[in-house]
Amino acid sequence: MDERYEAVAELMSQSRHDPKAPIWILVPFIDVLRTNYQFDWEREWRVPHNIKFDPKAVSFVLLPEDEHDVFSAYCISKHAEGSMPLYDCPLIDHRWPKERIRVTLG
Repeated sequence: MDERYEAVAELMSQSRHDPKAPIWILVPFIDVLRTNYQFDWEREWRVPHNIKFDPKAVSFVLLPEDEHDVFSAYCISKHAEGSMPLYDCPLIDHRWPKERIRVTLG
């Protein structure tokens, strides 16, 4: 294991009971690359604040297929509570074959 990763892991361990520890500000920006990690599909933004946008601007959501039903139910329940807008867009698993993604996106 890389020494840098070990250092971060140690700081996380030491701070596990302190949600205000400085390490928690940094960890969202740290990726641990492993030999089997598939990152070629990932093109994400990481910003230290909320991003405001119109829910209609969301074309699709990427997440594993086995989480699609739970995610949909969560969004519907939160929308019913009035705590979030409804994201009515296709759910895509990046591991699907390209043709299935094309069909899902219509």
